[in-house]
Amino acid sequence: MADVAEATKNPAATLLAEISRTNVVMLGLADGDAEMRPMVPHVEDALIYFFTRTSGALTAQVGLGATGRIALIGKDQDFYGWLEGSLVQNAERATIDRLWSPTVAAWYKQGKNDPEVSLLMFTPREGKIWVASDSTLLFAWEMAKALTTGDEPDVSTALSVHF
Repeated sequence: MADVAEATKNPAATLLAEISRTNVVMLGLADGDAEMRPMVPHVEDALIYFFTRTSGALTAQVGLGATGRIALIGKDQDFYGWLEGSLVQNAERATIDRLWSPTVAAWYKQGKNDPEVSLLMFTPREGKIWVASDSTLLFAWEMAKALTTGDEPDVSTALSVHF
């Protein structure tokens, strides 16, 4: 559950925590390729890693580096965000070993040594988050107020994120 007060104090940490809590984010390139793909994020410190295939289109498009974009909806559907940053291939064996899990292994026939194992590293730069209150009462109040005054309901807080 997103915490509006905590998000306001530290939007970057809140965004990384939400990415850690979610099973899948949408990942794509900011330049050229508009296609986004569902990917499993692995957050370590302020870096986000994604396993993919060496023969995959995304790996080819990233090449030596690209600007990536992540979009997500929080697990409790009270958090929304996007993030832009650098996306590069990371072939560090120690990082692959550290992040490897049975879930990742299911995608590769030869395990960690499969020549198709590729790891992308996303370094965040900036983004935006929207954090909603989980209060049903507040939501109902804002809807009623909007219907009687004609003003837009205020049901979330929007914050810019910079790393």
